[in-house]
Amino acid sequence: MGDVTQPPMDDETAATGSSTRPSHRRRWIAIGLGVGALVLVGGYAAAVATVSGDVPVGTSVRGVDIGGMSTEEATATLEAELGDEAAAPMPVTAGEASTELVPAESGLAVDWEATASQASGLILRPAKLVAHMRGEVELEPITTTDEAVLASS
Repeated sequence: MGDVTQPPMDDETAATGSSTRPSHRRRWIAIGLGVGALVLVGGYAAAVATVSGDVPVGTSVRGVDIGGMSTEEATATLEAELGDEAAAPMPVTAGEASTELVPAESGLAVDWEATASQASGLILRPAKLVAHMRGEVELEPITTTDEAVLASS
């Protein structure tokens, strides 16, 4: 039989027994994964930018639509639409005794600005982001209590 000649090896191939040059397939997989990650991050950043800032479309408080408004506009709208309801006397019953509690006289109030502000701003939680994008956000008013006034009522 004749001599079989092998191609010459460089020093690294001879030392390790394999070529150090990555395969084309691995390179394309890495490039594909990198591009996919960039698309996901870019899409998420675009979604965050879309719903952050002003009150996202589809946001409401007790049935009052404040979506697409600035925080200031939403504050004014909520106070105009829900102010009378929030100021109305509330029936209170303890055992057999009952009375009415007037919020303004009892240290109870709605913070309209905080209520509107809770809907705006930077949204990073994925579930909250998706809910905002679907227009499925119903918020509750944020209330304040003056404990001293309430205790004396």
